[in-house]
Amino acid sequence: GNETKDNNMALPPICQIDAEARQGGRNYPVELFVHGDAADTLQRLLDCLPETLDTDPNLPHEISTTRALAEGALRQRLGPYHVVADVLLEKVFNGRHPWVRDVTISNSTFGNRYVQIADPKLGVHALGGGIGQGISMGIGAALASEGPKAITLLGDGGAQLGIAELITAVQENCPLVYVLMNDAAYGVIQNIQDAQYSGRRHYSALNTPDFELLCQSVGMPHMKVSDTAEFGGVLDAAIEREGPVLIEVDMIAIGPFAQAFAGPPAG
Repeated sequence: GNETKDNNMALPPICQIDAEARQGGRNYPVELFVHGDAADTLQRLLDCLPETLDTDPNLPHEISTTRALAEGALRQRLGPYHVVADVLLEKVFNGRHPWVRDVTISNSTFGNRYVQIADPKLGVHALGGGIGQGISMGIGAALASEGPKAITLLGDGGAQLGIAELITAVQENCPLVYVLMNDAAYGVIQNIQDAQYSGRRHYSALNTPDFELLCQSVGMPHMKVSDTAEFGGVLDAAIEREGPVLIEVDMIAIGPFAQAFAGPPAG
């Protein structure tokens, strides 16, 4: 919904390949539906094509330009958090870290759109759209990984829905770094209330735990970032430590995003 104006953005004719026959045209009408395995079907299509396609020679340049402009616009919307996004992009991709994301404002703004993974199997995300799965998903990715530590992006609200699993992460000594973006609120609800209800906020401010004390109580190392310039060094230190570490990014101290995220565009 966030990328397609709630499935209302105009798109060219669509051909869909899906292993599940009932998924055809679920979000958008399709010109052609192919019931099959995507890898197998695409390979058969490639086998039917000539080695060289008769495409506009400027197309690669236009694609590169469009991508650079889109990424630049995205970084501007992040405000001070473009530093966090840039550090995570470099670390996750070049370090081949599993990249796990709960449903949070930070994931909707840059986690899904900007931070790249080195391999398709290194990305884990709560596709159902509900918050609160990040802590446990991070544990699963960490225990399944045979390589670098898993890095998991959380929000303070979602973390509270699965908070007991921090104990599991410690008990299993998971190779895991949690990056917890703490705005001490259900931030996207506040932004929706500001955008659609003239700033009349109700029940979106949370009684947020002291995550440092919480981590201390379960034996998990805790690091706090109150200036985005510190984030890169703190993340490096957390990756080097054995076992799980929680990095709390203090969004109250740092300030808001340059552009508020209020869910899928309305209207």
